[in-house]
Amino acid sequence: MNKKNNVVEHLRGMIASGKLQPGQKLASGIELANSFGVAHLTMRRALRELELAGDITIIHGRGIFVSERHTAKRKFLIVRPGIADNAVPVNYLLPYFLQRCNELGVEVDEADLIFLRHSPVSGTVRQLKDNQYTGVLLACSGYRGDEPELQIFRKLNVPVLIPRATETDSEVTGFGVLRSDDRKAWEDGLKYLKECGFKKVGVILSRYKKDFYVRGFNSKEHLSLLKKNGMKSDESMIGQVDILNAATLFSQVEASLKTLMSQKEPPEAIYCFSDFVALYVYLAAQKMGLRIPEDLSVMGFCGYPGGKMLSPPLATVDCDYPAAGILAAELLCDPGKWCYSEKENREFIIPHKIKKRASVAVKQEVTP
Repeated sequence: MNKKNNVVEHLRGMIASGKLQPGQKLASGIELANSFGVAHLTMRRALRELELAGDITIIHGRGIFVSERHTAKRKFLIVRPGIADNAVPVNYLLPYFLQRCNELGVEVDEADLIFLRHSPVSGTVRQLKDNQYTGVLLACSGYRGDEPELQIFRKLNVPVLIPRATETDSEVTGFGVLRSDDRKAWEDGLKYLKECGFKKVGVILSRYKKDFYVRGFNSKEHLSLLKKNGMKSDESMIGQVDILNAATLFSQVEASLKTLMSQKEPPEAIYCFSDFVALYVYLAAQKMGLRIPEDLSVMGFCGYPGGKMLSPPLATVDCDYPAAGILAAELLCDPGKWCYSEKENREFIIPHKIKKRASVAVKQEVTP
């Protein structure tokens, strides 16, 4: 057990045994750190853990107090998407959300979106209130504003958080959201390919719809982005697939790759809408006799866990789903910092990372 956890368990034991009474003021963080013989940062982290778990209350300017005994246990509801799909990001952040809830002593129930959408609003609100939920993780995104579940959760009047949101979800729903800065993340991935020395990069995107943006850019902007990075910029370098049609996704990716590679000057690298598209690029390239990365470099986007197990391991823009899951649990445990805050800061950006792996050949030295 590390030093932070030792402090947490010791103070929690003192609270449970009655040595520290509800409402009692504790020593300052610096004094506690000195008495436990730990660094001030370690003590701050321990106190934050106790605060999230509801054991203590930290009031800025007044001090640290043992919490009054809770009259109701914290209890969250997870609303899962109606159709199971391995490519849905929430599948990869939920285990971390559940683990963090368990660490913080939070009870969790789950519901399927389909049932909520086919249930009467007033009756569902009444039933959810009877279950005494203190927060909702709405694991869906891309809202228009007229969905039945939005009416339900607005009437429920508890903190609601969307853990993998689009740019417009916060404004449309009024709920708290976690999201990546997709525009910056996508462009950073392209910049990495540029730094590796690639000037001919094929891009496989999800199929465009009217007024629909892919990773924050429309079709013309994608071409401008290629040009901005000194890359070949014409429509022949962009392939499109319908990622919602899982049954035909491989055949779509295969056809797109064949079209891209049949050009007089084919791409040296393929940048994919998601890691799942990249997986199918691997399979299609193998069928075509192309070696990765010797003949063709491949880069994904999102950072699904399985990418590092491919041969060669997939380079990707990692949107850090573990961090999103952990932060979502902590935010729902501490709604006063966002949901009930006067500043109403309800949008949280999860930093992305470039995972440099063997699927991208380095043609020139990459800037640190």
